[in-house]
Amino acid sequence: MLSNVTSEEWGYIAGLIDGEGSISITRGIRKDRPKPYERTYAKLNIYSCSEVLMGWLKCKVGGNVYRTALRNPLWKDGLNWTASPSLSCDILEACLPMLVIKRRQAELFVEFFSTSTLATSGRRSGVAYSVLQRREEMYTEWRALNKRGREANA
Repeated sequence: MLSNVTSEEWGYIAGLIDGEGSISITRGIRKDRPKPYERTYAKLNIYSCSEVLMGWLKCKVGGNVYRTALRNPLWKDGLNWTASPSLSCDILEACLPMLVIKRRQAELFVEFFSTSTLATSGRRSGVAYSVLQRREEMYTEWRALNKRGREANA
């Protein structure tokens, strides 16, 4: 599917990611298991109110679109496009040369995904300590990149 995307369309998708997208490395605790455990995972999302845009994106690269009700009743409902980590990684690799604002986040996503395997995706058992340590470093860097507020020396 991704082979049908033109270089111009990749540039447009990169602009969507830079402007309306979210590249995140998220940490959560799975409490629905007999023994709860912490997991860290990566996600790519693009937000818009345009059904035409989201339909085009889904047609071009796949993924899923979800409707999200916004807090203000005067606003339109939003649409959230997301994809599997594998597809997200492929998309970010294709867009990487064209990303400006979120280039480093995309690089971290791709590296983070490369530390995962199908057998141990997100689980601590079976993952080497050095890999867990590197994931922690990536998570910390991602948090610093996405820190809200003004810089101390700005």
